[in-house]
Amino acid sequence: MLDFEDILKMHDDAFTRGQVTRERAADDLVFYNVTQWDDQVLGESQLQYRGQFDILRKAGRQIISELKENQIQVDFEPIDDNYEIADVMDGLYRTTTRENSSLEAFGVAQQETIVCGISAWELYHDYTGRGEEQKVFRRPLYEANNTVFFDPNAKAIDKSDADFASVLTRYSKEGYADLVKELTGEDMTPVSFKWPEESFVFPWISRDERFYVGKFYHRKKIKLITHIFIDAMGTPREVLDDDYDDEEQSLVDGGFRYQEELETETYEVTKYIVSGTGILDESVVAGDHIPVIPFYGERAVVEGEEHY
Repeated sequence: MLDFEDILKMHDDAFTRGQVTRERAADDLVFYNVTQWDDQVLGESQLQYRGQFDILRKAGRQIISELKENQIQVDFEPIDDNYEIADVMDGLYRTTTRENSSLEAFGVAQQETIVCGISAWELYHDYTGRGEEQKVFRRPLYEANNTVFFDPNAKAIDKSDADFASVLTRYSKEGYADLVKELTGEDMTPVSFKWPEESFVFPWISRDERFYVGKFYHRKKIKLITHIFIDAMGTPREVLDDDYDDEEQSLVDGGFRYQEELETETYEVTKYIVSGTGILDESVVAGDHIPVIPFYGERAVVEGEEHY
């Protein structure tokens, strides 16, 4: 497990790398979405007409329309010619993309990517209300350019090689207090974990009225021991080392015999909720990848730095 100082150091490292690109993209977000006159050149213009030139907004809507008409389709391919299972997986995946939160995540991602070149959403799982059944959901990460910071050593476009990612979430003073009370049971004075990237061309409200909590994902490599049992027909059954003592006898009674022990390497992902004063909560999440999905427009790595 990480301590608070480790998390601060890694976040600061990710914030510092690529800061110039993020600053320019932050200005683009404001220029496109808020007002196209908050620009130094246009602000000094002597034109009598002081309305908005909505050329960018019109172009953006056209691109969004074209993306909706030519949507990307996910197609699972079987590794053992079992196309029926692949079709089932296709259907299950399409079902998750039709959830309202997924539709919003995709919509926000498309618009922000068109404007500034990058966006992101987050995968999570939750109970569906029917017993212990769980389901995969997506939630949008607004202003990903300003609030999402990946491991600067990650070069893969999907960030599958990232060892950490930091996500800043904004709260009001009351919302911050409620979150801390829920996670720790204590009352705590609000202190922001870190500040997001911001535009320098728009007079935002005072920082005193908003507080940021960090959601920090970190993965580490671990050894995984698996015990293999086989039945009379030669069908294997895998049992993790943590479950071995509980399942060994029932498998033997069921006609299985022990075959071998396998040691493999995998990743374990831990999620930390951090304030400006320390770690509020930590938990291991499902999967061996960080569940923050980046979405790029145009992207390049030049002299070791990512640009979009």
